[in-house]
Amino acid sequence: MTSITVRNIEEDLKRRLRIRAAEHGHSMEEEARRILRSALGEDEAPASSAVPEKDLGTEIHELFKSLGGVDLEIPPRTPMRELPTFD
Repeated sequence: MTSITVRNIEEDLKRRLRIRAAEHGHSMEEEARRILRSALGEDEAPASSAVPEKDLGTEIHELFKSLGGVDLEIPPRTPMRELPTFD
């Protein structure tokens, strides 16, 4: 793989790229790569650089969900203890 540097990007353009990347769950670099691929007529990233669609929490949940869950009893809330005084 190679790298490119794009200079003199307007602040508004950078802000919109950052927002778009966050909406899609990607870094700004990954979002820029996807935009370039789309603009150049490529639908998907090469298999070697494919980004997983699921986050770590989802992967862990799917790994262990067949074992079942645990129902924990939530204790009732009690008033807060009296705060110490430093007289």
